[in-house]
Amino acid sequence: DFRSLVDKFPHVYEYFTRLICARLRTAFSFIDASATLSLKQQLAKRLILHSSNFGQIFSTTNTTVIQVSQESLAMMINSSRQTVNRLLKEMEKQGLLRSHYGRITLLDTPALKDLCEWD
Repeated sequence: DFRSLVDKFPHVYEYFTRLICARLRTAFSFIDASATLSLKQQLAKRLILHSSNFGQIFSTTNTTVIQVSQESLAMMINSSRQTVNRLLKEMEKQGLLRSHYGRITLLDTPALKDLCEWD
């Protein structure tokens, strides 16, 4: 199906190539991050990425709400749910986010980006 689509519309090949390259860059970025960033930094990076893809942004309060479980976050950074819970509480004390059941409100996205050395 893909081959027939590209044969019929060769100009879309460029867009697929760009999409694949972007995903590959993201994958390498996370592989690199897991080797060089602390778990807290990896968690911050996942929260930023998750918010940019699935977050609900509230312009009046300048916050972003994402729906994600601590269990899912733990799997994303290859850690335990208990460790993620502890890290979220630390970030909450720092004023970076507010954790709720099944969702997280990002209060200070620029500070989270600084924490995880976001490019």
